[in-house]
Amino acid sequence: MKRKWKSAEDCEEGPVKQSRQTSHQRSNKPPNLKSDKGVDNVIARTDSRLLADYVAQRTKRFEGHLSLVELEKTHIPEYAILDTSEWAAERHDRNLASFLEYFAQRALTLKCLERVVIDCSFLDQKQRSIFDMKETQRPLLEILNQPGLKARYTEASTSVKLLFY
Repeated sequence: MKRKWKSAEDCEEGPVKQSRQTSHQRSNKPPNLKSDKGVDNVIARTDSRLLADYVAQRTKRFEGHLSLVELEKTHIPEYAILDTSEWAAERHDRNLASFLEYFAQRALTLKCLERVVIDCSFLDQKQRSIFDMKETQRPLLEILNQPGLKARYTEASTSVKLLFY
């Protein structure tokens, strides 16, 4: 089931009129949250379930040659993503340190690793984020699917959570 995105104005005025879909609507991303400052505000307002769906959708797009079994092996589960939508400050590089403090990131050894922060806020000149480009999305998934890391997504006592900034 695809979720219809509405802006604050749409919610006050009533239902959204059905119209021809733009490329942003086909990707489940609300276009009105994109900033002209090179910052993607969509991730800031997206919960864990939708982020997991979005990552899976982008993986399928860029890895279309993979079988369903192979795609499943690259899947990042919803429970591995920490919901960071409560963070109210603008997601800009000057706020990243505060964001990390707020979600209490610690040492960067795999044994002690508790959080992996993925900066999805940056948009290039073509308004693409890290998940919109094959050149960045594929290496990121390779890192997130490392056996030592992926196994920790499900371990209750030593769980690793993904934070999308």
